[in-house]
Amino acid sequence: MKRVIKALIAVYCMAFMCIFGGIDAFARKHEPDRLRVEFGEVPDGTVFADILVKDRLHDKYAIDFNEENGALLGVGKDCGLAKYDKNGYTSLLLRHSCAEFQGAALSPDDRWKYVSYQFKISSKNLFRNYRSIKIAYCDNDGNVVGVTEKALTKTFFFTVSGYDIYADGSSLEFRLLEAPLTLIVVSITLGIMLIIILIVTLLVAGRMRKRRNEKIINHIRSGEVDNERKK
Repeated sequence: MKRVIKALIAVYCMAFMCIFGGIDAFARKHEPDRLRVEFGEVPDGTVFADILVKDRLHDKYAIDFNEENGALLGVGKDCGLAKYDKNGYTSLLLRHSCAEFQGAALSPDDRWKYVSYQFKISSKNLFRNYRSIKIAYCDNDGNVVGVTEKALTKTFFFTVSGYDIYADGSSLEFRLLEAPLTLIVVSITLGIMLIIILIVTLLVAGRMRKRRNEKIINHIRSGEVDNERKK
């Protein structure tokens, strides 16, 4: 009985770890405080790019100029990107305090073009706060050489998710990436079954121990009675 229970527990543990590992790998690939914007075609002269967000009234993250990101990009507060403010859209890196520039690869020789960000808030909260975005293409001096069309942001509320932003010339796509629902359902089911098995195992083990103790006590008592009779 014990061997069967141990074997079942081992099987369910392995299955649970495999399923949970798949979800965990998805979560690590799409870290909540990091984002990589990917690109297809970019305008000539593009050295880096930035997300333009449509500011909200009394935006707590809005600032005049982010000197840290300015230093990382090699631009000042008078560059075109820092001054850009059309229809309420401003630079996420230079006019807000919630994001940090991590790197960019946008030269014609780069096979995979991207700009990466580190957020000081979760990406979910960021895109809840800013519901509309664009991408600004910039040259080495921070002048804006092109802007994409806008894309509306979306968020998941109850499931593991990631965000995929893809700019190709003037077009912009914002997509949600959801961990397969089957993985989530199966992992929860296996977790519940594992808990039930552990509880049953503990109950069975407890009863077996109790019976064994009772037998020992009865054996001791019977021995004491025999000893008294011999006397």
